[in-house]
Amino acid sequence: MSWETHTFHRPVCDYPDCGECYSGGYYGWKYDKGMARDEVADDPSWLVLDDDAYQPRFFCTRHLRLDGNRWPVLFDFDDDKCLPRNAELIPYYLDSWMQPLPKPECEDTIREILKGDGK
Repeated sequence: MSWETHTFHRPVCDYPDCGECYSGGYYGWKYDKGMARDEVADDPSWLVLDDDAYQPRFFCTRHLRLDGNRWPVLFDFDDDKCLPRNAELIPYYLDSWMQPLPKPECEDTIREILKGDGK
């Protein structure tokens, strides 16, 4: 009898010293990294951007900019209020769809992680 082995993936916030686990869907576990990326990217309470090595990086709600109703503010290239303050983050959003913005105080750390200078 042959048994197949599967590795499941659970996205974890990449912000330093955070470690928040994604808990959407079936307890957050996904068959592969691509499936994990797609599901988390569709969840507006998490930010998913690809780093310079084309690997998805995940950031939880703790690091997101919220509006007055506590909803994440989504990137919109045509609205100055919906752009990151650190312009170096904009290219990472151009290949994404409707991703939330980080809190201003988290932008530099997220940029460092995406460039490979951080964690």
